[in-house]
Amino acid sequence: MTNSNTTTAAVPTLIDRKQLATRWTCSEMTIKRREKEGLLKPIHLSTRLVRYRLSDIEDIENGNRKEAV
Repeated sequence: MTNSNTTTAAVPTLIDRKQLATRWTCSEMTIKRREKEGLLKPIHLSTRLVRYRLSDIEDIENGNRKEAV
């Protein structure tokens, strides 16, 4: 029997530092500096594994947000 009321939570799309640097045509060090400046809010999956929400990146690109929350 199938439950038709099942809902699934949307999983945010994540990109890594290298992908973001390529997207913004800058270095990975620039991305790290943006984190320190408060522009980007990284998601630390482990001590060396960092990702960013694509929705956050798009908000910054569209001028909807200037700083990480």
